[in-house]
Amino acid sequence: MLLVLLALCALAQDAPPRVLPEGTNAERTAAALHGGVVAKAFAAPAPGSAEAWKGWAADLELARKAKEPDPACEARLALFALAQQRWNEAWSHFERTGADPALCAALLPRFLPGVAADAALAKDGFAGALPDGCVLRPSLPPAKGDAPQGRIERREMKLARLAVGKGFVSLRIAVEYDGVTLELAHVGGESCKLALVLPCEQGYQLANEYIDWYVQETHGAPLVLELKPGEDSHTLYGRVEPKPIRGPERVPEKLPALAAREGLVLELFPGDPEEALVSSIAESLRTPPLALAARVRIRDGKPGPGGLRIDLTQPGERAQRLADLSAAIERFVLAAPH
Repeated sequence: MLLVLLALCALAQDAPPRVLPEGTNAERTAAALHGGVVAKAFAAPAPGSAEAWKGWAADLELARKAKEPDPACEARLALFALAQQRWNEAWSHFERTGADPALCAALLPRFLPGVAADAALAKDGFAGALPDGCVLRPSLPPAKGDAPQGRIERREMKLARLAVGKGFVSLRIAVEYDGVTLELAHVGGESCKLALVLPCEQGYQLANEYIDWYVQETHGAPLVLELKPGEDSHTLYGRVEPKPIRGPERVPEKLPALAAREGLVLELFPGDPEEALVSSIAESLRTPPLALAARVRIRDGKPGPGGLRIDLTQPGERAQRLADLSAAIERFVLAAPH
């Protein structure tokens, strides 16, 4: 037992405090956070709210017009993408906050280890002491983008020491060809509890989730762990499979002529409890930079109006469809010439 504790302590001391995938822009941005950079507080609307969509549209317009990245704008865009699990876009926005290290330091813990908006922050982009039983929603590691077409890029990121309750844990997040692995080990202090939500590769879905290789009945829910001194590390694993996509309903990367001419039609069933929110989303799409004739249609069995139809009738698929829509809009707006 003593040898195990000594080995864990030695590993924790020798390991770099934070590791991001080597050679990525995110790694270079995070590397500038050293020497005691104090995180700057900044406000952002609640994820998924009408205010968040309105702010997203305004920030896209600001980013489109800006000659140089505005760190605060990019931080808000990063959080919007992070809430939608658009990891690649979120990391790209994170990279563009580097001109303001204090803001960058406040943003990085939202990716690694995935703390809540009100969590305590330490210096240099690290999370502060977290309460026992906290819930973490880590992102996937940033990608280089050099994987062959149709293949997942292997990558990982690590934290050597994270304070949770009266204990300290290490965290490793690894993406493999067939799934996502989160490894946690107790590296100091007393026993502690925490819960983590497994992230998933974009374009895939989690087929099964495991705690220490025991399959779980839930999908997408926080997985609870208790970490004790001297015990082996714990493994959370999510096996991935390609997400089925109905081809005709995919949102293209470029604005199609039909949408430009007749707008977007966001379709719902009668009595949907999120009709007001979807109406607010349509309103945000009617403002610059997109300025589309977006509207909500309640299906009534009659032929629908013209326009590019976005099917939001299935609550279980809605978040992903809205994420795909906002990703396509960002690509179109930010790639367009000023």
